[in-house]
Amino acid sequence: MLVNGEVQKPSFVVRGSETIEVNPAELPPLRAFAEDIPVDILYLDDDVIAVNKPAGVVVHAGAGQHSGTLVNALLHEFKTLSSVSGDERPGIVHRIDKETSGVLLVARTDAAHRNLAEQFASRQIEKKYLALVQGTLAMANGTIKTPITRDPIRRTRMTTRTGLGRSAITEYRVLERFERHTYVEVQIGT
Repeated sequence: MLVNGEVQKPSFVVRGSETIEVNPAELPPLRAFAEDIPVDILYLDDDVIAVNKPAGVVVHAGAGQHSGTLVNALLHEFKTLSSVSGDERPGIVHRIDKETSGVLLVARTDAAHRNLAEQFASRQIEKKYLALVQGTLAMANGTIKTPITRDPIRRTRMTTRTGLGRSAITEYRVLERFERHTYVEVQIGT
């Protein structure tokens, strides 16, 4: 950091009229790399891998997350995956949020990737979730149609409270009720 053309320590206190020059280092490119991380394979053939993704694991590298990803574990296990999604997300056709557990389908070949992507796009593949929600739902099933967008305060979360965003349709079915929670099966339509 230069202040008025001179090198200064990070603790330097600016007064408000200085000229400050900063030359930040370039960020390394986001790229998946093989890491020896355990991975729970549910199904495997020459084209597709079905993986049990635990909660707390990031699917692929992103801002602030370069290592410890599911993709890195898969590259260690299988060496190559579909290249359709590029170096950052090899084999990844869809994703699951970091804090969500579930089955993730991964393409081993480009042909399988394109085929799976088409099936997801045409909604031939259904995704169902099991969730424990706070509060008790009065109706045994229902449909929620509310726009969803990124939370303006907690940027890693999504919200429906603003009334803005993309159209979102969620169908639910109550599986069990508890005193303060409801166990539901959820199907996301968008």
